[in-house]
Amino acid sequence: MTQGFEVLSSIVTTLLLQAAQTGTDYTPPDVPPAPDMGPILWRLAGMMGFIFLILAGLTFWIWFVRRPVRMTQDERQLRLIHQTWLGRRCCLNLIEARSCRLVVAVDPQGIKFCQPVSGDFASLLPGYDPRDQSGPSVEEIMALLAAARTAA
Repeated sequence: MTQGFEVLSSIVTTLLLQAAQTGTDYTPPDVPPAPDMGPILWRLAGMMGFIFLILAGLTFWIWFVRRPVRMTQDERQLRLIHQTWLGRRCCLNLIEARSCRLVVAVDPQGIKFCQPVSGDFASLLPGYDPRDQSGPSVEEIMALLAAARTAA
């Protein structure tokens, strides 16, 4: 292996010495004149302005599409009527969707239970006093849900 390397090294050295002795008549071309910077900068500014307009248009379009739509209370199709917390992270919601009322149980992982409730929710609970701010107990709500499931 080292003999092959020595042979290759001697061949390359011989070729380099031969090229240095014979010389070449190559002359590099003349340096072209420097371009005028005014038109280049105007083109660059125009391209940057065009890109800025595209980005501003996209930003405005995204803002316009994603902005919340203001609705009056009567136009809403989904309305939270009452919310009862069962612990720190779980709650029962009474929601009205158009003319239908739903009881929805929610915890941090998502919706766990959704049951339609017909009629007035307060009239279905025994002993419910609307002046009482504590709301119905969990047992009353669960009894109501069980009765609604067997009726459906």
